[in-house]
Amino acid sequence: MVNGGSFGEAIVYRLTMHEDVGLVTPVDVTGDFHFEAAFNVLPVTFPFDSTVSLPPPGTCTAYTEQGDMLRGMLLPGSLLSAAELSIGPPFVLKGPNGTVNLDYPVSSYRAGPLGGLISNNILASTLYLSPGSYTMTSSGGTDVGPFSAAFNIPQPLTWNNRNALDIVDRTQPLTISWTGADSGAEIAVVGVGEDLPTNSSAVFKCVAAPGASSVTVPPDLLANLPATRSNLLQSKDIIYLVDLAGTSLTKLNAKGLDQGSTGYFYINGKTVVLQ
Repeated sequence: MVNGGSFGEAIVYRLTMHEDVGLVTPVDVTGDFHFEAAFNVLPVTFPFDSTVSLPPPGTCTAYTEQGDMLRGMLLPGSLLSAAELSIGPPFVLKGPNGTVNLDYPVSSYRAGPLGGLISNNILASTLYLSPGSYTMTSSGGTDVGPFSAAFNIPQPLTWNNRNALDIVDRTQPLTISWTGADSGAEIAVVGVGEDLPTNSSAVFKCVAAPGASSVTVPPDLLANLPATRSNLLQSKDIIYLVDLAGTSLTKLNAKGLDQGSTGYFYINGKTVVLQ
C-alpha cells in the first residue's frame, strides 16, 4: 500500500470463544463468517493501517482507545485514504458442505455469518467451514471484474493451555503455546481489555517468530490492559490466538485489482480475569 493502488480481499474465518468468566456454566461459542471488500488506496507520506500493519515477527505493539473495541470499533489509525470499489453481486462459495451465496442482509459491509454452534446443546451445529477444498467465485462489478479462486482450509491448530488460562497476572510474562499450525501461517496473540464504566479499551498484538510454537507477552504490554473490575460485568477481557492464512492464502486475480487475496483465518478466544 506504500505507493497506493487497488486492493481486494475475500476472506472466510472461524471464531471460537471459550467463555467462563461471570458464568455459572462455561460455554463454547463458534461462528463461521465471511468478509469481502475492495478499495482504491491513495498514496500517502506515511502509510499505516493498524488492522493490516502488524508488528514485525517476534515483536509486539499496543493501542489504547476510548470506547468498546469489541463492538466493532476500529483501532486507532484504521482509516485509510481509500475509496470503496464496486465488486458486484454476492460472491459464491463452494466447499465440502455445499454451495452458498455470501449474502450480507443486515450489514452495510460485505460481511455476514455462515453458521454457528453453541455448546451444552443450546444450538444445533450449522457450521460450514470444515477442512477441505473451496472455490470462491464472483461475477464481477463495475470496478472489479469476475474471478474464480480456489483455496484450502487446513486442520485447525490446538491452543495447548487455553482452558487453563483463567487469571492473568499483568506483572508476569504470559506464554501462549500451540501445536498443529498451518505451514507458512502467521500466528498472533491479541489481548483486549475493556473497562466499561470509563468507556476505555486497550489491546496488544504480538506476532510469533517464523516456526515458533509459542509467544510470550511481556509485562510491559500486559500493563496496558486495565485490571478486571470486582463486578465482572463491568469488564470485557479476552485473549485471542489468531491463525492467519498460511498455505490457504490464494491470489485473487481480477481485472481492476493491483493485488487481491482469498483464504481462511482461524481465531480462538478465551475470557480471562486481569489482575
